Amino acid sequence: IPVRIEGDILHGRGSVDAKGPLASFVCAAAQLGHDWAVENDVRLIVAGAVEEEAATSKGARAVRDRLTNVDACIIGEPSRWDRVTLGYKGRIQIEFEASRTMAHTAGPERGIGADAAALWSHIEQHCNDWNEDKPKLFDQLMPNLRTITTDSGEGFAETVQMMISIRTPMNWDADAFQKQISDWVAARFDQDSDQESGALKFKGLEPAWRGERSSPAARAFLSAIRENEAKPGFVVKTGTCDMNVVGPAWNCPILAYGPGDSSLDHTPEERISLTEFLKSISVLEAALRRLPSLLKS
Repeated sequence: IPVRIEGDILHGRGSVDAKGPLASFVCAAAQLGHDWAVENDVRLIVAGAVEEEAATSKGARAVRDRLTNVDACIIGEPSRWDRVTLGYKGRIQIEFEASRTMAHTAGPERGIGADAAALWSHIEQHCNDWNEDKPKLFDQLMPNLRTITTDSGEGFAETVQMMISIRTPMNWDADAFQKQISDWVAARFDQDSDQESGALKFKGLEPAWRGERSSPAARAFLSAIRENEAKPGFVVKTGTCDMNVVGPAWNCPILAYGPGDSSLDHTPEERISLTEFLKSISVLEAALRRLPSLLKS
């Protein structure tokens, strides 16, 4: 992928997410060195996980399943060099397919696309009801109609395919939601009919996850950022990352950190300041030096 440097700025796709954080982790680990790890009885692993942007997250799942005794985890995600990210919303994806024997458009029958639209409206209303008393985005359900396609090309059937993605909050009952939506679809479609069918699939389910502000990892980074003459800050993100995969399994002190402005991710303006990149290496190195003693205290 081509990159270019203009003054202090490096331009290029992936420079913020996630090449910048990964490069800063590698540099910080190299600066700590083997002798420091031996002296402090530390095994420091830097993992470059593939498919971080995909619901399958193969890299994170492979690391999660291979490592079962993890004392702390730092996820490489852009948060700016002077902030740490404590949590990420969860996610669930809904795939819906339906077909019905074609009827004349001048007749009273609803088109199959209208039923798919009704399902989207039902899910959207469910989310609106949940969000009514929750002003913070991190606590809300955030639905997104990703695709909807109808077809009446071959034969005498019309079909529809739809995919919905929902960003989910902490303490949300995914099982109850899936049952409610499944019951709605079952009531709308006669599964024993030869003339119509409706199939629902839930996938990509990841729970929201949030680390503690007072954890050893958080305290190590707060001190390291202050040491670099900045006021540290905490953020939570409405997206989903590998923290959602490994957090529930390892249940250890966890946060995300990395240089860069996440609002530039996957945009034509993606770029990272080299000054910020170098500061993030200093913060990472200082935080990791503190972390072993904080974990033991």
